[in-house]
Amino acid sequence: MAGKKIVKYFAKVDSLRHTKKSKLEILTPADLAANKIIIDEINRHFPKHGILSEESGQDRVRPEFLWIVDPLDGTDNFFSGNPLFSVSIALAHNDKIVLGVDYAPFLKQMFVAEALKGASLNGKKIHVSKEKNLAESRVALCYSYNQKINQKVNKIDAKLMAKVRQTRNLGAAALDFIWVGLGRAEGCAHFDVNIWDVAAAVLIVREAGGQATEFNGKDFNLKSKTLLASNGILHQRILKVINK
Repeated sequence: MAGKKIVKYFAKVDSLRHTKKSKLEILTPADLAANKIIIDEINRHFPKHGILSEESGQDRVRPEFLWIVDPLDGTDNFFSGNPLFSVSIALAHNDKIVLGVDYAPFLKQMFVAEALKGASLNGKKIHVSKEKNLAESRVALCYSYNQKINQKVNKIDAKLMAKVRQTRNLGAAALDFIWVGLGRAEGCAHFDVNIWDVAAAVLIVREAGGQATEFNGKDFNLKSKTLLASNGILHQRILKVINK
């Protein structure tokens, strides 16, 4: 339902008004409409569960079950007429991500992962790439709304470009990471994580056979602020470039 609502807004995106959440971050009616649909559905089916949403914050302190919601990941893409955006929802049980769902409505692509049960695209299993050669790998870098952090990203981008086949940025963090799970990229790094952007994607990558850690090598968790997801084979080599 949320995806269909966003597509309806996307059809008239040239006439949409928006507000600014910060100097670089925008909020559209599509974000708010999708958020309401998702929150209402979760509350209807799971009234005792907690919800953490980008657009409405967290409603309970340390619940056993926590839904993590980004109603429209890639808002800037959406607002500029770029179809690479998605609805991203994850469920954590005692702070461990156990379910991840990401739907790219314009592309009609539904990604689903459940802990210990694998990851799929429109019902078909997906897997990370088996690339072993860093020079033949593709690595995505996610940018921030913090310009100082972006200066650091630019420096690391330059270092990576000398080591890998290609660096890239889709403009939608969830899809950037999910591309790793699909085998379309060997790695993706985020330097300023908001958990709602990546929670579902992290489980999708892991269940597709990949690895997800902080830049210090520790397993990624709900409080992590840095994230590298990879096909696992090249994880340490990409981390080495990032940390050097």
